[in-house]
Amino acid sequence: MAVAGCGGSGGGAEQEETAPAREGSPPPAAASASSDAAPGGGPAGTWESIVDGSEIATMVVSGDEVTTSGPLSCPGSLSTEGGETVITLDCPGGSPGRERGTVETNPEGDRLFISWEGEAWGGYVDSFVRTGG
Repeated sequence: MAVAGCGGSGGGAEQEETAPAREGSPPPAAASASSDAAPGGGPAGTWESIVDGSEIATMVVSGDEVTTSGPLSCPGSLSTEGGETVITLDCPGGSPGRERGTVETNPEGDRLFISWEGEAWGGYVDSFVRTGG
């Protein structure tokens, strides 16, 4: 009986000591994850091209409205199609190669990529960094 009692109380003591350490660890990790997710928030915000001289110098996304500036300055819109975020630009005179594309953000939410529809080889890809919420 003494063996069962020692094994039971020893194991219980270890579990009791270990449990608070485990319980204490997840909240900081969860807080960190929510802190990382908060700035992301999807494509809404102000974005600046990572390429000097890009056709789209900056892009502002507010709700489902998009405005670009630079050589290609025009309004546009965002929509969700088949689970993907799609951008459509409505530029006076057209915007060859940048009429419609798929939008993606990185997990940290500080980079945005647009893969524009194009020929069989694919279209342009524009990359941006977040400059404002």
